[in-house]
Amino acid sequence: PAIAAEQALPPAPAAVPMEEAAMGASGADAEMLHSALQEQQLQALVAQAGGLGTVDAGETRREEAVKRRKSEEDQWWAEWEEKRRILYSRLPPENTSPPFDEAAAGTPRDWNEVVTPLYWGKKTLKRYFPAPEQEATVDIRRFMRFLAQRSTRDGRPLVSLLGKPEPMEDGWFRLPWRAFSESALPEASPGEWAFQNGGKADWQRAWHGCKLEALYSIMYHGRLAASCDPSRGDRFFDSAPGVYVHKDKTAEKAMNYARFVPLCRDGVFWCAKWEVMVDRADRVAVATKKGTDQWVQHERSVQLVALWVCGLTHATMADGLELQEVWDPKLEANPRSKAFAQGPAPAELPADRTEGENI
Repeated sequence: PAIAAEQALPPAPAAVPMEEAAMGASGADAEMLHSALQEQQLQALVAQAGGLGTVDAGETRREEAVKRRKSEEDQWWAEWEEKRRILYSRLPPENTSPPFDEAAAGTPRDWNEVVTPLYWGKKTLKRYFPAPEQEATVDIRRFMRFLAQRSTRDGRPLVSLLGKPEPMEDGWFRLPWRAFSESALPEASPGEWAFQNGGKADWQRAWHGCKLEALYSIMYHGRLAASCDPSRGDRFFDSAPGVYVHKDKTAEKAMNYARFVPLCRDGVFWCAKWEVMVDRADRVAVATKKGTDQWVQHERSVQLVALWVCGLTHATMADGLELQEVWDPKLEANPRSKAFAQGPAPAELPADRTEGENI
C-alpha cells in the first residue's frame, strides 16, 4: 500500500535553497541539512497529495474506535449469554406444562422492563426460534394442565374456576368464568355518571389483554385490579388510575396488552385476554387530550366473563406479533406474595403509551 500511495503522488516539488546548502555541506552539518531537507520534501508531498497524512491519522482513529466498539459488543454478548445460561438452567423441561414456582415474585416492572419483547419476523426467527423439523400441534389440554397446577384460595385446582373450553377462530379458545352470571349484575350503579341513567348501571362488554405472568394472580383473586402504583411498575395515566379495557369496536387493540409466550417449550406460543362486563356509569374520566380510545373503569365496575387463550405455531404466527423468548417461572406473579396479597397484578396500559402517563 505504501508503494501504491507513493506512485499515486505527484512529482516532488522543485529544489529549495536548503537542498543547495546540503549539497555544499559536509560532516554533521550535511547530515542535519539532509534530514531537514527530507522532512521539508515530505511535508510538501503531503500537501500536494491533499492531506494524505491527515487521512491516515483519521483512519487510525476510526480503526481504534471500531476495535473499542467490537470489544464492548463482545463483552455485552458474553454477559448476555451468561444471563441466558442462568435463565435456561431454571426452565422446566421441554414439552411440559410449567408448575408454579413458590419463589416467583414477578411484577409489572419485571414484565415491562426486565423481559425483552420480541416481534415475530425473519430476524427473530433466525436468532431465537428456528423452524422445527416437525410442526407443533396446539393442544388446549396442555394449557389446562398449566392452570391445574395452580390452586385457588380454598385449595382447588385453578382450572375449576373455568368452564369447558370452546374453540373459536384464529387459534382462540373461550373458557367461561363460572362465577359470572349476567342476571346477577347489579341494576343500580354507585358511579358518578349514574344520574344520566336514572341511577341505573350501564353494563357493556369490553376486553382486556394480560400478560400470562399475571393470569394466576387475576384468577386467584377473581378480578382485575386497577393500575395505580408506579413503585410496582404499574403504567397508567396520572389522572386516571383504574382498569384499562377496550370496547367491542376496538377489541383487537386489547392485544396491545398481551404477549405470546412459548409456555411449554413445545413449539406452541400462548397468550391471553379477558372478556369482561363493565358498568360505564361507574367509569373513570380520561381527559380528551390523552388521545386514547380505551375505557378506564373503577375496579368495582368490572366483572370477569370469560378467559380467552390463543395458541399459535410457527406456521400460524403472524409478522409483528409480540412475544418473549421463554417462560421464566421466577417472573410469574405470586398471588400470596406481599405485592399482591390484597389483589391481583394490575391491568395496565400497553407499552406505546402517550405523553403524560405515569412511568
